[in-house]
Amino acid sequence: MSSPATFPSVTAPGRTPRAAVLHAPGRIEVVDRPEPDAAADELVVEVLAATLCGTDVRIFHGTKPVGLPRVLGHEVAARVVAMGDDVADVAGSPRPGDMVGIAPSIACGRCRDCRAARGHLCAHKQALGHQIDGGLASHLRLPARAVTAGNVVRSTGATYPAEVALAEPLSCVVHGQRRTPVELGDVVLLLGAGPIGLLHLQVALRSGARTVVVSEPNAQRRALAAQLGATHVVDPDADSPTAVVDDLTQGRGADCAFICMGCPELIDEALLAVRMQGRVNLFAGFAGDGAAEIRANLIHYKELQVGGSSDSAPLDYALALELIETGQVDVAPLLTHEFALGDVTEALRAAESGAAMKVAVVP
Repeated sequence: MSSPATFPSVTAPGRTPRAAVLHAPGRIEVVDRPEPDAAADELVVEVLAATLCGTDVRIFHGTKPVGLPRVLGHEVAARVVAMGDDVADVAGSPRPGDMVGIAPSIACGRCRDCRAARGHLCAHKQALGHQIDGGLASHLRLPARAVTAGNVVRSTGATYPAEVALAEPLSCVVHGQRRTPVELGDVVLLLGAGPIGLLHLQVALRSGARTVVVSEPNAQRRALAAQLGATHVVDPDADSPTAVVDDLTQGRGADCAFICMGCPELIDEALLAVRMQGRVNLFAGFAGDGAAEIRANLIHYKELQVGGSSDSAPLDYALALELIETGQVDVAPLLTHEFALGDVTEALRAAESGAAMKVAVVP
């Protein structure tokens, strides 16, 4: 792997910085932009890689509205190129030349949720690629709050930049399993083996799960789940995940289940599959208003703990990056496609096609 000092510059001498700007749903244009300056309390970073997720695809199509025009991209690895004079020189903090990962949700730091250590739920937060421009550009200016709140996390430089960018979805998984802990010896059911399901799989195994059942209709994704350590994989078009779990547990049920696909009908499946006083996490975002029909008596009579998780905090992000850089979570198999910034529309099409797992946009 390369170190930050040896990564080629995104913008070679004489080349103008560029950004992929979404002007309207379905219309994105790569334009020349001046390289931003760092104010006294800001950082400017040069983007080394940005990976795409379903949220970017929904924004691209206009089904998840953001203020336009906007530069998308919230899963970012970058290198610090400029630092304002007032940025505190704290031990271990990023310095010019360092590769960094960026936790994209920037909380206000003042509201009730922020004061209660729930900054990821801050009603006033700004996120890369949503309220402020993101990483589908050669350069990115990070506001003062991101610098002071610890959103910019120094990388060891020993990891491929696109892998560093995947610290963002992994941080959400880390946060999700803080909300719904996997305990030593647990039986875990994962509904969906996309990138999120495969990250949940690895974190659950690290937490001591003895059995992880992964339900996924796509054969290639089931094979990858088995490769990454799933003890059992299920094709839900052929077998009931609940029946498989019942067979494995002599009818007791899973200790916990994570819904990793945005399919409302999976909620009832999870409620059925877990044991008495089992735990269910509605991790995925659901289409539209997320309306679902469920058998509420399953929650009542089984005394289930049903919750959700959304986003992550900078501490989750720092742990996620450490898990990647120490090899405790392997994200390399998830990176299946790579595009240049000038081919960003094709990259977004690949991300929504289902053929790709994770798509990286790199210089």
